[in-house]
Amino acid sequence: MRQLFHVSLLITGAVVFGATSIGLAQQTCTFRYHPPSIGQQWVHDVKLDMFMKTRFRYPNQEPQEFSSVEHRRQRRKLAIVATAATHVSKVKVTFDKAIRKIMQQEEKETPWHPQPVDGKTYYVTRSGADLVVTDEQGEKPPGEELRIVKNSMQAIGRPNPIAKFLHERTIVVGETIHLPADLVSDLLGSQNKVSRPQKMPMTLVEINDMEGMSCGVFETEIDNSIQFGVQTSTRMKGYFAVELDTCRIFSVNFHGPITYRQRRLIAGEPYTVEVTGSLAVAMQASRLSRQAELEVN
Repeated sequence: MRQLFHVSLLITGAVVFGATSIGLAQQTCTFRYHPPSIGQQWVHDVKLDMFMKTRFRYPNQEPQEFSSVEHRRQRRKLAIVATAATHVSKVKVTFDKAIRKIMQQEEKETPWHPQPVDGKTYYVTRSGADLVVTDEQGEKPPGEELRIVKNSMQAIGRPNPIAKFLHERTIVVGETIHLPADLVSDLLGSQNKVSRPQKMPMTLVEINDMEGMSCGVFETEIDNSIQFGVQTSTRMKGYFAVELDTCRIFSVNFHGPITYRQRRLIAGEPYTVEVTGSLAVAMQASRLSRQAELEVN
């Protein structure tokens, strides 16, 4: 992702041009939520890169350690089938691409392998706390397909926490605001129980045109720690862009360290799995033209 906030240029401009830089420093934008419409279609290109060092600790043995790299790429086409006042209630999602490769760090190259959802289409809605997923024949997909679709579609059937927070809010470029702790939990999803709920800082660094849509670009940091049997910690830093006229998240680019620790049993004997590494996640959305929209009913 290109440099979004040219600090050195702003400082230079302030020194050289004095008061003429005030207009830039005081640039503002106002966010307004508008619910999506049935028939709208979006493409989400998603990248995930994870570098891990895994250590197994067995009783009375030297630890065993190995390093690995995992890459995932997805292109998801989403068509809105049904809506409610505050959220999208049903979508049709097609995984135009869903590939993955895992390799040991000493390996030079490994081929990409399709995931079970690659090239397939599903309908997703929510019933209570759970997502209901069916394939094009109306059948429930098998285990691994179901898991991937659910993990990808957690926002369906829920209000957008960013929209809740930003609607009708005017922000000055350079201003830092804080997403409340309860909305941070909503943003991370019900599967991610934050053990230390906290506010999330959001600094508006620029207003940018993306595919003809005005977006506010925020710099932020998410500190997520989970301790429910598995001790997991991530501290992700990066940027995300929010469309001014809809409060829809248009792009995401985060990276940061991760740690994971879990106690397990083998033949009745306890052992510990420890993982340290880094994670990078990016998502770019693009809206399909009306001419390209498909039948969604």
